[in-house]
Amino acid sequence: MTPSEQPSPPSRASRRHDSFFSSFKHVYSNLRIRTKFFLGAGALIVLGAVVGWRLTFPLMEDMVQRQAVAELENSVTLLANMVDTSLKMSIKNRLRGIAEKNREIAAHFQVQAASGAMTLKEAKERVAEIFSSQRIGKTGYLYVIDSKGEVLFHPKSAVSGENFSHFAFIRDQMMRRMGYVEYMWRNPGETVPRAKALYMTYFEPWDWIISVSTYREEFASLISAQDFREDILALRFGASGYALLLDDKATLLIHPKISASEFSALTSSSNMSVIEKITENASGSFRYMWKNPGEEEARQKIMFYRTLPLLNWHVAATAYLEEYQAPLANLRTILLLGAVPFLAVMLLVTAAISGSITRPLREIMQAVASGSRGDLSVRIHRKSGDEAGQLAHYFNLFMWRMQDYERDLRNEMDERMTAVRALEKGEKRYRMLFESMQDGFAMFELVPVASDMPGPLTGSGTDFRILEINPAFAQQTALSPARDTGKRLSEVADTLSPYWLRLYRRLASCEMPARFGDYSPELGRFFHVTAYRPEVDVLAVLVADVTEAKTAEEEMRRARNYVRSMIDSMPSVIFSVDRRGMITQWNAAAERLTGKNRDNALGQHFTTQWSLLRENADLVESALQNHESTSRSAIEEHTGDEQHFYEMLVYPLLISDVEGAVVRVDEVTQRIRMQEMLAQSEKMLSVGGLAAGMAHEINNPLGGIIQGVQNVRRRLVDDLPANLRAAEACNLDREALACYLEDRGILGFIESIRESGDRASRIVRNMLEFSRTPQAVRELASVHELIEKALSLASSDYDLKKRRSFNSITIERSYDERVGEAPCSPSEIEQVLLNLFKNAAQALFSEVSTSFKTPRITLRTKLEDDAVRIEVADNGPGMDRTTSQRIFEPFFTTKDVGEGTGLGLSVSYFIIVQNHGGELYVESSPGHGATFVIRLPLTAGKRLHP
Repeated sequence: MTPSEQPSPPSRASRRHDSFFSSFKHVYSNLRIRTKFFLGAGALIVLGAVVGWRLTFPLMEDMVQRQAVAELENSVTLLANMVDTSLKMSIKNRLRGIAEKNREIAAHFQVQAASGAMTLKEAKERVAEIFSSQRIGKTGYLYVIDSKGEVLFHPKSAVSGENFSHFAFIRDQMMRRMGYVEYMWRNPGETVPRAKALYMTYFEPWDWIISVSTYREEFASLISAQDFREDILALRFGASGYALLLDDKATLLIHPKISASEFSALTSSSNMSVIEKITENASGSFRYMWKNPGEEEARQKIMFYRTLPLLNWHVAATAYLEEYQAPLANLRTILLLGAVPFLAVMLLVTAAISGSITRPLREIMQAVASGSRGDLSVRIHRKSGDEAGQLAHYFNLFMWRMQDYERDLRNEMDERMTAVRALEKGEKRYRMLFESMQDGFAMFELVPVASDMPGPLTGSGTDFRILEINPAFAQQTALSPARDTGKRLSEVADTLSPYWLRLYRRLASCEMPARFGDYSPELGRFFHVTAYRPEVDVLAVLVADVTEAKTAEEEMRRARNYVRSMIDSMPSVIFSVDRRGMITQWNAAAERLTGKNRDNALGQHFTTQWSLLRENADLVESALQNHESTSRSAIEEHTGDEQHFYEMLVYPLLISDVEGAVVRVDEVTQRIRMQEMLAQSEKMLSVGGLAAGMAHEINNPLGGIIQGVQNVRRRLVDDLPANLRAAEACNLDREALACYLEDRGILGFIESIRESGDRASRIVRNMLEFSRTPQAVRELASVHELIEKALSLASSDYDLKKRRSFNSITIERSYDERVGEAPCSPSEIEQVLLNLFKNAAQALFSEVSTSFKTPRITLRTKLEDDAVRIEVADNGPGMDRTTSQRIFEPFFTTKDVGEGTGLGLSVSYFIIVQNHGGELYVESSPGHGATFVIRLPLTAGKRLHP
């Protein structure tokens, strides 16, 4: 080491510091225990008092401040709730007064109209003028709706005449007609809805619901802060705390001590930060310095504030912090005065306690010294129950046991000799078992990994020294008992398979005892490993090769899973039962249909899982008793309002000594219904052929009637030469004949007969066209003509006439002139329209619709971009959402039994959607009728996508 590298000698100050602490340590270590205890206890008492003083009082001050903030916060919340309640009551009373006043105005003009002073129209116009001249606040206004939600009067003329019953608050008005309502409203052009309030009153003679509305953000103009002055000034916090109220411009509204001008002067100077903090946030608390007029110094105060959202006013509560902390100041003085006598008493008590500890320690030290010199008979005679007495008792007990151990040691030496001879005999038996067992067994000593011998086990932190291995373990691992015993595994790692190294790492980290199965991909073998520690650092490992058993088990599992997967993949319900009817297999389809999972179903009687199985249990019992297959078809079951059909087949199962049955259940609802549909189609074909034959038979006499009526009219009215010659030959005055025919209305009767014949001819022609088999070829057909033909057929439908004439229904047409022809199958479209007309008429004639005065069907057409839209709307009872979702399902009907098959709308849906690529859907709600919408594509072959 060079001179420059020599460490510098310690400085004088450092040497003085080390010398002081060495001297203190020497002196303290030589002090008596009593003196150490006295000094230590005194230091702890003083230190505890100082630390407690420094920690307790800040916490208490913080707790007092939190309590003050909580009290102020509760008061501010009370004030805010009071202002909000007063605001609501004020606006409600204000709006109510305006509404009642305007109802009186309407009543006045209604009386004028009733007395004949003016017409009803003039009276309503005068009332509307008065309403339009009124404004509620800045943007509030009056409007009038009727009990159906139609706007009768509104300041914005564009809104008048519209129906707003789709808004929830309008429906509330329609139902209540009088009262106060709050709601959210967004005007055209606004992006965010705002809160509004209205009061409505009902003027029954005109069916007027008169509503007065305004935005809640304008409520501030309807109340006065003086309404709350007495309540705010009545609040006090501490000796001089109070509440105050500011408006949205930070102008003082209420203060118990200063006026608004004085407050403005104070806040414009050094106290401006108080106003900034109140107006910056919606709520909070803070401390600040404040000096009232007439005071010499500012004092610290605490304030909690909150902003009233509707008015943007600020309500606050404030109090002097010193008034809340006054009890703490008194407590601090009392503690300071009592600290000195407390310390004196504690030092005296400490001196007495230290003396009571050191005296028994000296007695024990003397006895221990005698015992250390070999005197095992020494005893300490102390009867106290304190720690010193217990220590003396334990010393005496220790000496007694030392004497017993000396005596027992001699006896144990004799017994050890006997045990050694027995151990030698057991060792021979163990060695015979150890050498002959088929499972591998080894004993290892757990030792740390050698740092100079890196290897596969270095990262585990534990190495294994081979103590003993049997021949079976040596065969499994390729180790040699003679060569490798005593070696570490890290020394023989090169000769071992990687699997055994992984196994040892796992054993080094797992809890003992351990028992687990393992697989070696390198060896292709399954092992069952058992490990335990007979000693702390010794590990015993038993490795059993279970490859053959594992392979057989895996094959069995695969076969079982294959059979289960095959059964679960089948759509039929399949399960098996034993001879007692207990379920032994339960596939996925059974779980889906019954809702009972496999784990819960296995071991249960099959009749408890499904009512259908319980009702047909005789099939299973017959198959089990007779060992013959049984089946049953078209088993009917009702689930709620739905009807289902099932087919059940039972096969007996005989496999060696296993007896049971396999049950298969298939749902055949669609098959049964298709059979019914085919039968219905055949009947419809027969009825169509019969109708065509009847139409041809009717046409012949009908033609004679029409031709005869035309000839009668020509020979009575027209001035034909043959008519003139015949009248002259019979000496008949034609003018007299014409007068007679006119007076008796005979010509009108003849014209009525001709019109009835023409109408009957059109009906027969439409029936012939409707009964013809539809062709797949599409043609261009007039949409409006198809509608009119279907209407003609509906008016002559016998089923409708049985109840009430179709002609009693008012037909309203709203046709788009741009709608012309569309590619379609005319007969199919007529069939669909006739179905819709019949359903609408039956809904209008139902008992639910008896309250409607005038049954009405509205027909609308509209030309859209890619389709023709046809609407068939009625003012019947309508339908709920559940019915409208199922209305197009086959066999679903709302009619009574025997009045409908449930196929009409499903067939219509098939014709429009599948045959024409269009859309058919319904829009309906209870009490608002139903509208069926048909959309047909304008391009042949094109399909619409809703």
